[in-house]
Amino acid sequence: MECIMDLEESIWRLREALSLCPPGHEDLSDLLNELAWNLTSRYEAQGLVLDLEESIRLGRESLALQPVGHPGREHSLDTLAKSLHFKPENLDEALQRSRESVSLASPKRSSYCEILMNLANILLRHHERSGAADELEEAISICAEALSLWKATHPLHPKLLALQPFASLRKASFSRSDEVGA
Repeated sequence: MECIMDLEESIWRLREALSLCPPGHEDLSDLLNELAWNLTSRYEAQGLVLDLEESIRLGRESLALQPVGHPGREHSLDTLAKSLHFKPENLDEALQRSRESVSLASPKRSSYCEILMNLANILLRHHERSGAADELEEAISICAEALSLWKATHPLHPKLLALQPFASLRKASFSRSDEVGA
């Protein structure tokens, strides 16, 4: 409950900051992106579709303010990809945006592993729709890469540890269904 209250306060404060931020301000894209991320988090917790739709809209606005070469572009791409992947009709774009985010992110930055984890999640969701075995392989490989980079003390390490066997189990299940169908 406390986390939701913190999230609500964060959303409220970001909205307040945006209301004070003039058009063209250098922090506008970051504020839009941060609000989009928080709205996606609230969507994950509460399932409010309006939060998801607003997150996608704000993510697109943030990205539009960050031309290629902008230092925060990988974060806006990642946020938008994460928001988009919850809607099946947006999975292709989510995958494209996530791949672009990974390509821009530096493995030396602390956010790199989280960006990788988001790509792995999106690949798994995309696989559910496409049935492409290579997407499972890639998700497993990405999980392994992220685990090799993340310290066990990282707060998201347990989430990643859970994701890798999930992807592997899905692969095993997928392989068995191929054998049965053959």
